Amino acid sequence: MKIPENGISREGVLDQLRAYRAQDPDWREGKIFGHVFHAEDDVVDTVEQAFHLFMWDNAQDTSIFGSLRRLETEVVAMASNHVRGDEQVIGSFTSGGSESCLLAVKTARDWARENKPDIRQPEMILPITAHPCFHKAAHYFDLKPVIVPVDPVTLRADIDAVKAAVTDDTILLIGSATCFAFGTTDPIPELGQIALDRDILLHVDGCIGGFMLSVYRALGHDVPDYDFTVPGVTSLSMDLHKYAFAAKGASVILYKNNQLRQHQIFTHSGWLGYTIINPTFQNTKPGGPLAGAWAVLRHVGKDGYSKIGEALKQATDAFIAGVGEIDDLFIMGEPDICLVAFGSDTIDVFELCDELKARGWYVGPLPGAMGIKPSAHLTILPRTTANIAALLSDLRECVAIVRERAPSPLIAQFKALVSGREVATLSDEVIGDVLAMVGIKDHQLPDRRADFNAILNELPAPIVDRIMTSVHNGATATEVTEPIPEPSNAVRSCR
Repeated sequence: MKIPENGISREGVLDQLRAYRAQDPDWREGKIFGHVFHAEDDVVDTVEQAFHLFMWDNAQDTSIFGSLRRLETEVVAMASNHVRGDEQVIGSFTSGGSESCLLAVKTARDWARENKPDIRQPEMILPITAHPCFHKAAHYFDLKPVIVPVDPVTLRADIDAVKAAVTDDTILLIGSATCFAFGTTDPIPELGQIALDRDILLHVDGCIGGFMLSVYRALGHDVPDYDFTVPGVTSLSMDLHKYAFAAKGASVILYKNNQLRQHQIFTHSGWLGYTIINPTFQNTKPGGPLAGAWAVLRHVGKDGYSKIGEALKQATDAFIAGVGEIDDLFIMGEPDICLVAFGSDTIDVFELCDELKARGWYVGPLPGAMGIKPSAHLTILPRTTANIAALLSDLRECVAIVRERAPSPLIAQFKALVSGREVATLSDEVIGDVLAMVGIKDHQLPDRRADFNAILNELPAPIVDRIMTSVHNGATATEVTEPIPEPSNAVRSCR
């Protein structure tokens, strides 16, 4: 595609965008369990208007845009109060959970350079359930990730394994509240004690679960301790564009005090321009997401979040109870919030995900690792709560279908293909044969992906990474061949 020689009218451009979007599934139907965190229309309208009000403003220099400095200060204060931070807790508004978590790791690295200068290769201890953004951070900031297992029953970090993994080079522990996959919270008080005993930092990743955990606590539900009241917790990340229902991207990174937060800030004056002071990774920093986050917290309020939280809790409990009545399925661990995964000892959950998708349900297939079985994941959202009974009905029917289906011959073919080879060092040619075997053509994944997921689950993570990088790299580099919808009024726009 090229920039058109003559500009297209406003309506023509919007018609093209609507045509593109029409090819995507409609999340408003409440059958997509993830990706879009959407509250009631009144809330959405408030967020959108606040977003648009500040859409062109730039928080890069808050000495000019003082209103954005005030909005960030107030958003951070509301977030800190939500997770029981004291008057010392300080933080920053970020573009999302990955930026928040990367900042926490960068801060820990620079803190260690000042306080533990003898460490040459700093280490960070991660449960297998920790979000991949921490591996990204280790890659970016030259930390060594040390992976530890989770308890196979509770699916929470194995504290004995964490203790055994700590060395003199450890600078940071990671705990999830909650982890994405299973909605379980790591034992944060025990991790905090290890951090205190070894004089290291502890970051709590509350990006997906932290906001709703506090809502559940306020409702009187049993919630594990995870926030700034836990001794040893030095930082906490929490997304507002998830269960606070702000517009993307909106997150916060919070620190126990400003002595820690100072290591997050990048400042540079050694060039022939203005002094750069970046608390976060962004230099130019859009005002729209910040205003939207401020607006949604103020508009929904504690009472509104309580109503949403109770509805989500009831829907989650109903789903868990319904799965408990299906002989072939079981819930993975004991979810602390409205994130749920189910597995099976008798049927292929990847096939089950495909069957559900054929009926319009989008649930996420999860791989197995370190003795944990593959499973299917649901992020239960306000739009999905009314559909729990319908999902359970289809789930029972899909289980019966998969139970009677013969195993796919492709798995045996794959094992024959790699028999006698060192799987960890498969050649590009063999990987190409694997991709062709599971129906990947022109770097596009097939609609039914059970075989693909099953084969990936048989491979070591570095090979899976190579395969998925190859698929994505080819797909994003390929020219889109579908015709562009004709605009309704393809005339030169007024400028």
